Amino acid sequence: MKNDLIPTLKPALEQGYNILLMGVHGIGKTYAVQDAVKDLGWKMKYYSTSTLDPYVDLVGVPVPTAVDTDNPVLKMIRPQEINEVDIVFFDELNRADPRTLNAVLEIVQFRSINGEHLPNLRCVVAACNPPGEDYNVDELDPALLDRFHIYYNLSPKSPRSYLLTKYPRNLVDAFNSWYTNHNVGKRENYISPRRIDMMMDVYTKTSSLDLLERSIPDSVEVDFQALKNRIAVAEGKITPGDDLKDQLSKPEWWTKDTVSRNVADVSDFIKKNPNDPFILDHASNFIRDQRIGAESIAKEFGDIVVAIHTASPAKVDEWKEKWGKSKTSQVRSYLRAQASNDDSYKEISRYI
Repeated sequence: MKNDLIPTLKPALEQGYNILLMGVHGIGKTYAVQDAVKDLGWKMKYYSTSTLDPYVDLVGVPVPTAVDTDNPVLKMIRPQEINEVDIVFFDELNRADPRTLNAVLEIVQFRSINGEHLPNLRCVVAACNPPGEDYNVDELDPALLDRFHIYYNLSPKSPRSYLLTKYPRNLVDAFNSWYTNHNVGKRENYISPRRIDMMMDVYTKTSSLDLLERSIPDSVEVDFQALKNRIAVAEGKITPGDDLKDQLSKPEWWTKDTVSRNVADVSDFIKKNPNDPFILDHASNFIRDQRIGAESIAKEFGDIVVAIHTASPAKVDEWKEKWGKSKTSQVRSYLRAQASNDDSYKEISRYI
């Protein structure tokens, strides 16, 4: 992952430029800065500005001196570590309160605190998440923004090269291909490179698919079966290219991606083999457990829904119990819309 995210960061730091990094969470902003500073042999002070106390951590607190005289003096006592560093990194800058931002402004603009020069400070780097409905952050003051020389608006990049430094190649390729496919064209349900690293850490240390699934937040809808399938292939548990019946017999085959590419073949197989209980169960469980919207179930997998209903209406009752009234009603509406153009959908749209 070295220099992959921000290849020009190191030369910008060498010129003493103040730098602002803007990007979604978990893409490696902090790591990129730490990596560049390490290459330069510099010292860095990291601050998480969301929890920063501007007085205790930066400006200082007033302490009386010369208290035994008639003219006691208040002196600002602050941490001295910042005097020794070459670079200060303010993370989560747009989560800070206004008092903190005022203290940061002086450091960025003048490289001083309360007018006291910071002797070794070469530059300041800050990182933010983009303002908007996805994050509980604020727009930065234009006056503060104007103190930064360089702006990077960053997008997620493949973490493959970084993952290869920690995990086996076969598993890296399995996780990374699933991650890349999941994130294509998405802002909602986004999975960060940091999250995929966490997931790989969980799986390689525990070999537990249950814990792996629990390492994905419930708020993020994913095709977990697709990841299980890729892992199974990577570990040699299934072999691509088996005939259709052999593949349909394996739970690992039933992923959203794979089924989407084979809807016609699957529905045709069920119609021709309505009494095959194992494959019928796999197909029914796939439809029942999909973490996707009602429209996708009806439109993407409608032919399979029709085939299963024809083979075993009781399976549809299991779906309705799992989905609840709201989702069942939505699926019914979309199936009825399909039925207006395709008579094969009429029976299932009435039954469900």
